[in-house]
Amino acid sequence: MLTLSEKECIALIRKGECFHAEVESGAFIVKIDEYAPIVCTAIHNGHRLRPELDKSFVLSDDERLYEEDPYTDELISSFPIQLIGNDSRFEYDLNRAKTLSTYFKTAWEKQVWDKPLSQKQRAKSHVKHQSFYSVLEAIIEAVEKQFNNAIVFDIHSYNYKRIEKNPPPFNIGSGQIDIERWGNVVNQFEKQLNRITLPNLDVRAATDEIFHGRGYLITHVNAHFDNTLVLPTEVKKIFMDEITGDVYPLVLEELRAGFKSALSETAAFFVRRY
Repeated sequence: MLTLSEKECIALIRKGECFHAEVESGAFIVKIDEYAPIVCTAIHNGHRLRPELDKSFVLSDDERLYEEDPYTDELISSFPIQLIGNDSRFEYDLNRAKTLSTYFKTAWEKQVWDKPLSQKQRAKSHVKHQSFYSVLEAIIEAVEKQFNNAIVFDIHSYNYKRIEKNPPPFNIGSGQIDIERWGNVVNQFEKQLNRITLPNLDVRAATDEIFHGRGYLITHVNAHFDNTLVLPTEVKKIFMDEITGDVYPLVLEELRAGFKSALSETAAFFVRRY
């Protein structure tokens, strides 16, 4: 795997070259095996925290992992264009606007820092946040130029034991999607997710039942591109123990295969129409 700066990465994208690299000192991974109208992101997959922040960080390693989205990179591993976050969302959250991405002191009703981060510390994280979105923009720009339209699968996972009712294993958030324009793709994606089978687990997909897709990634793409559909997708952490972080290998393996089929069929549906 290469190690590239943001500018080097964007230069390769503009040349239409394929590559696999860690960008901005490993903050995130870009993998382009071929240029296709399908982009997959796992922005909360990472667990890293800058060493200089350790002294101020209050939460335990397990508490940090609990709010992160481990293994979401594996759910998109077979797709030609991938962007994967390596840094913890507690350092900076890629699904929040840059100025809001570094938590001031608390998150999820827990104290994160023993004292607020300094302006200099926040600035270092904001540079990495900006780099991610600059690279994402370059990719979508290249894909739209070649294929006219693009679809982005924005993949997350969520904790469910604290939710009283039985939430769906798959939730699509349509709060920022132009349903009049793209609603048939959303319906197709829900249909394909409902076809996934997992060992000894009931599977169903829903739209806007738990989450409504109000994150920053779709906001950012919508603000910059008119011909790209983002599908914010939450996967219930039924493939792991959400408390300990231990993975269930058989469930994850089946989920990975089912997810590949669901995303591929939805992307094919999108490509045929747009």
